[in-house]
Amino acid sequence: MKKYFIILVATLGFFGVAAAAQAASTLDIKEAWYGVKGSTECRRFKNRLLLCNDDASCKFSCDSTSACGDPAPGKDKTCEVVYTCSDKPAARLEKSFPESKTPQQLSCE
Repeated sequence: MKKYFIILVATLGFFGVAAAAQAASTLDIKEAWYGVKGSTECRRFKNRLLLCNDDASCKFSCDSTSACGDPAPGKDKTCEVVYTCSDKPAARLEKSFPESKTPQQLSCE
């Protein structure tokens, strides 16, 4: 009976460690801007996304309600984000989102 109890406890402990490792991956924003690439870019948009650091995922809007206002009136704009996840800090991820009031999401999940 003791033998089975030890195996059960050891197995549950293993799954607990595996679950903790999966939940530990969090965002680290490296660079972010909003506007027209190579023309009128607002880099203050990064300050807004820095609030996402240390979260597993983050929702945000890519539109003129950002910290930037409208950096290029009448032009199509995008949000560009470069980030890493804590479980793979050497793997830089780059995402581009078209201007939209629909919430966008970054994730390490």
